[in-house]
Amino acid sequence: MKKGKWNYTQDILFQVVNVVLGPAESIPLHWQNAFQGETIQAVLIRDFAGYEFLIDNEDGSGLLKISRGGGPDSYSAHIDGKFEIGCTVPEEKWNQWDEHVSFLRREFVDAWREEHYPEEFRKLQALKASIPPHFSKNLKR
Repeated sequence: MKKGKWNYTQDILFQVVNVVLGPAESIPLHWQNAFQGETIQAVLIRDFAGYEFLIDNEDGSGLLKISRGGGPDSYSAHIDGKFEIGCTVPEEKWNQWDEHVSFLRREFVDAWREEHYPEEFRKLQALKASIPPHFSKNLKR
């Protein structure tokens, strides 16, 4: 495992792993539900108290967040619900930040949400539209 930071000051260890995604049943619109059954690249993060969690790295956003100190100004898609951790990914195969891949994945998730939960998706879109642009533009990928 490599050393890094979370919330800029908290020491962590992290490694990149393959994860088979299951459902996040308690959160129907959760991004991971659109990819159930797929194997993705994720970052396994462990703090020194032993707490572990996973964030998506299929588009490189997980490692990008770690490289920026794990602060709230960087995006991360947490893996919740059911999943299976597979093998460790060699460093030379770690996904690096790719804005195009990120855009395509967000489009795929939105299409899945709209197909499976049309009313909730409509409400989510209305909520997003109500957020002033100066708030949403400050969230860096």
